[in-house]
Amino acid sequence: MNRLLICSLVIFASVFSTSAQVFPFHDDYESYGGFSLPPGYSGNVTVYLAHGTSSSKALSPFLTSFSSKDSIIFPLIGPLVPQVGLFFDWRIVDPSLYPSSPANYTAGDNFEFLASSDGINYQTIFSVNSTNYANSTSFTNAFVPLLGFTGGNLYLKVRGTRVTGSGEFFIDIDNLIVDVYSSVHENSNFSFSVFPSPTTRNFTFTNSTPMSGILRVIDQTGKIIIERNLINQAQGEVELSNVAEGNYHVQIITESGIKISDLLVR
Repeated sequence: MNRLLICSLVIFASVFSTSAQVFPFHDDYESYGGFSLPPGYSGNVTVYLAHGTSSSKALSPFLTSFSSKDSIIFPLIGPLVPQVGLFFDWRIVDPSLYPSSPANYTAGDNFEFLASSDGINYQTIFSVNSTNYANSTSFTNAFVPLLGFTGGNLYLKVRGTRVTGSGEFFIDIDNLIVDVYSSVHENSNFSFSVFPSPTTRNFTFTNSTPMSGILRVIDQTGKIIIERNLINQAQGEVELSNVAEGNYHVQIITESGIKISDLLVR
């Protein structure tokens, strides 16, 4: 009897230890069957065919009158090392004309990423609602710094909410990564930097070649403080007169990849 109990505990511990923690975490959802919950995840969100970038698979909460709140919890990720961020592609789309029509996003509708170090107390680290939804069918690349979880484990949750009377919508999530900044979208021909740091009023950005894309200044919670479109620029200056003192990330997103630099504002 005792031998059977010990064997059972060993088997349980072995299974738990192999699936409980993974770092770095990369998932493009291509290895799963359609309309299935990925192994290691828990919740009521499934993988959909042709919902990802390049018509690949994606994790897709589907908010309807029968399912006004969908959520999914990821496998436990950790322990996290310094300079780790969450990267993913997302869009919100009307299912009736999918994927050619953006969602009719109204007050109360929400798409959130939440994070926890203990699996009990979650905080919102990313949110798209009616006030900041761009009304587009194109995928947007998102970056959220995870500095507050360095050295510990990360419980990651996605939650979609639809209010009564709102239109139905899909939230498509693809190419999700939790990893060190420099490990994501590295490109040897893409050299981006900012100076001076620390700075008080502005900073200059430079790249080895002209670039077109999006430049963002992001605070420690992942909130975008400044966003600027770049068109064939190798350098430029960004004004910081209305930015509070603190630590920030300057992110550049182009077809060549993503680069992130630290910025201290005094």
